Amino acid sequence: VYTQWIVILLLLLVFFFWEPGWTDDPGMDSGAINKLLWKSTSPKTHYHAICYKVHAVRKRLTWVEALQYCRTHHTDLASVASETEMMLIKKELSKDLSSDGVWIGLHFLDGQWLWVDGQPFSYESWGASLTPSCPDVSFSLEGWNVHDCEVRRHFLCY
Repeated sequence: VYTQWIVILLLLLVFFFWEPGWTDDPGMDSGAINKLLWKSTSPKTHYHAICYKVHAVRKRLTWVEALQYCRTHHTDLASVASETEMMLIKKELSKDLSSDGVWIGLHFLDGQWLWVDGQPFSYESWGASLTPSCPDVSFSLEGWNVHDCEVRRHFLCY
């Protein structure tokens, strides 16, 4: 059984799971992920870093154009694969981008929703009384909504 830790990050609860045999060792002041579990480590140990920043792009493009733009200038259209990510993005959008919605990297293909970056689709946040009917969606402060994919909107890249 993993020791479950709760960390308050920007007033959001995020759950972390320590790898068996690793604890929150006060002698260690850095962390790493191994097999998707956390472990404490020395800052002198070298690991590959994984980080990304979401960019709210103030251009209005169709969903396909936004996907191409993100892949050319950044990495991809942003995935919003958890409630924590959605809350952080909402906070950024509320102070930076006045829009009726922004495109995100969710796509309907072969009868299922897929994130364009390959993340599993396990978190949903559809707006009130909406069900997925368009192959693409946008993100608004109320939740996800379906729209005509040819509409030009702002979008989120990472």
